[in-house]
Amino acid sequence: DGDVILGCLISVREKESYDKCGKFFEAGISRAESVIYVIDKINEDPALLPGIKLGYDIRDYCDSPALAMQHAYDF
Repeated sequence: DGDVILGCLISVREKESYDKCGKFFEAGISRAESVIYVIDKINEDPALLPGIKLGYDIRDYCDSPALAMQHAYDF
């Protein structure tokens, strides 16, 4: 939840087939955790964005451009 939601497309799992995600991708998990960490740190400092709380919507696109487009239209 937040006043402003940041949409993030991150490949957290590898693409197994056209419409199926495979095993987890370690670097993708690290990227998602980094987004969460940074947004939490920004929200902890009231001087950065006074009165505004950031949120996030992280979507796994499984290294698939087609899936990335579907998620992008949802933001």
